[in-house]
Amino acid sequence: MADEEGQEQQEAPAEEGGGKKSKKMLFIIIAVVLLLGGGGGAAFFLMGSSPPPSEDGVEEEEQHVPYAHLELDTIIVNLSEHASFLKTKLLLEYDPSLLGADSGFVADDTGEAVNTPQVFKSREPMINDAIITVLSSKTSTELLTLEGKEGVKEELLEAVNDAIGLNEAPVINIFFVQFIVQ
Repeated sequence: MADEEGQEQQEAPAEEGGGKKSKKMLFIIIAVVLLLGGGGGAAFFLMGSSPPPSEDGVEEEEQHVPYAHLELDTIIVNLSEHASFLKTKLLLEYDPSLLGADSGFVADDTGEAVNTPQVFKSREPMINDAIITVLSSKTSTELLTLEGKEGVKEELLEAVNDAIGLNEAPVINIFFVQFIVQ
């Protein structure tokens, strides 16, 4: 009887050890399944679906024309306050594809082509007038705050595009290259 009790006690730890091994194996299997599922899901989302081919079977490539830049001459204007003035230089960022037939480049005095599209050169007096009108209506207090500068940029953008006179607004953004208020 003591012999039988000893065998039962010896078998019990063996069964517990076997139970630990089967639990360990179960966790390993679950981990492998989760990793494979996660990898498959990540691949699905990262790969995504490819766009359907066009009717002629050739995939269309998007034609993105990079924006071009035009730096204007320095402008000095009196502000609406009597003793203040602004000296600034602007850089226009524009979409060349919106310039249409007037997008040819202007030749300088030597006959060399310069990077000024014809539409900007032909409308230069109107563009300068629009810029001077907007800037001269401001006070130094308005122009020295970040909100004021951002507001002026928006007004300048609208005024310059109106001065260019095209159906679509070619000027996308305006940057201050130089900005001095005295």
